[in-house]
Amino acid sequence: MNIPYSEKEKKQIKEQKKLIKWWKKSTKPKKKKKKRVKNYKGLNYTELLKTPEWRKRREQILFRDNYTCQECGFKTHLEVHHKKYGYKYPWMSPDKDLITLCEICHAKIHK
Repeated sequence: MNIPYSEKEKKQIKEQKKLIKWWKKSTKPKKKKKKRVKNYKGLNYTELLKTPEWRKRREQILFRDNYTCQECGFKTHLEVHHKKYGYKYPWMSPDKDLITLCEICHAKIHK
């Protein structure tokens, strides 16, 4: 047997439903947004070294090595050398595989 509701009661029920819906929505755990990885597919190694990710990584290594060539102590014309290659992107190399060298020492290593 259905009891008819007055207009006032109908309005109260509608408001309660809205509050319940809001409460459920606000207490639901929020999904973490996935970090979007830029697609560098198709870029060659030289182009990858121009990306913001590599520039940031390069700066970290230069800072770590006190902006000094680790071979001769020179403080200008510095480059970051990868001791090992094999990572998908140059900035993914661990610290131990990166070293600060001056342009001359870097060229000597590659000869």
